[in-house]
Amino acid sequence: MEKKFKSGFVGIIGRPNVGKSTLLNAFVGSRISIISAIPQTTRHQIKGILNVEEGQIVFVDTPGIHSFRDSLTIHLNTIAKQSVDGCDLLLYVADVSRCLGREEQDVMNFLSSQSIKVIMVLNKMDLGGKFLPDYISAWKSLLAQKGVAEDLLV
Repeated sequence: MEKKFKSGFVGIIGRPNVGKSTLLNAFVGSRISIISAIPQTTRHQIKGILNVEEGQIVFVDTPGIHSFRDSLTIHLNTIAKQSVDGCDLLLYVADVSRCLGREEQDVMNFLSSQSIKVIMVLNKMDLGGKFLPDYISAWKSLLAQKGVAEDLLV
């Protein structure tokens, strides 16, 4: 019996400078996305492809969702949100070394409106997880909004 080839799209979303591009580069094993400490370095969606025997995963790196409302930020937020259209799964990357702010709430509000499955990636734990309890609490609230049982929190 021949194996059926499977493929899927995974969107990587979060506020600026949380490690989305670093995660994409790690997944595909190559530096295809620019990594910088400067916010808004990623200005377009960047796709990276991981091929394995079981199938193919297309990762979609997005610009960070920013709370500023200037024309560039509005444009980048639109690109980020449109980039996840057609994705089968979203990876929501959160920097737990930074406090939960308006940008994080903007991302979570966007995610709560999506029917796509979401996995939260808690990043930068090596810098101190000082704000981890805040993120877990906010994530539980998001799960409740989406009608997902809290016991699925891993």
